[in-house]
Amino acid sequence: MTEPWQLTFPDGWGIEEPIELQDLKPWKELHLSEEGRAFSGTATYTTHLHLDKKTRRGRYTLSLGNVEEIAVVYVNDQEIATLWAQPYECDITDALQKGDNRLTIEVTSTWYNRLVYDARQPEQERKTWVLAGPDARAPLRDSGLLGPVRLVVEKQNRALR
Repeated sequence: MTEPWQLTFPDGWGIEEPIELQDLKPWKELHLSEEGRAFSGTATYTTHLHLDKKTRRGRYTLSLGNVEEIAVVYVNDQEIATLWAQPYECDITDALQKGDNRLTIEVTSTWYNRLVYDARQPEQERKTWVLAGPDARAPLRDSGLLGPVRLVVEKQNRALR
C-alpha cells in the first residue's frame, strides 16, 4: 500500500498531535519525545485504499505483515477482525467498495516499554508502578504496526456444473 498513514495516540502519554507516516516503523524509532517512543497502549493507524473496480468473484485479504502485539481492523468504519497472532490477515471482501475505502487499524502493545521508561523516572513522575518490572537500562522493544501491509486479491473460478 502506498498511501500515507496517520498515526494517532491517546492524550496524556507524550504524543499530542497525529503523525503522518510514509513508512511503517516501530514506535521507538519515530521522531518523538523519549516518553512518546516508550508509549504502551492502543494507537490508531488510518489510511485510504482506492479500488478502481471490485471483482465480483474475488476475495480480498488484508495482510498486515508484522504487528506488535494486537490489531483490530476496520474497513469503512466496520469492524472486521481482532488479530493477535501470525498470520495477521483477514478477509475484508464484504466491507470493501469500489472507489475510496477508509482503513483503520487499532494496535495495542504490551506495557513493557512504558515500564522501562517509568523505571528511569523519579518515583513522583511515574505513571505506572509494579513490584518487579523491567530494568531501567533495558532496551525498548518494537511496538506498533510494522508491516508491510498488503491487499491480496484472489480471483475465484466458477464452479463447474
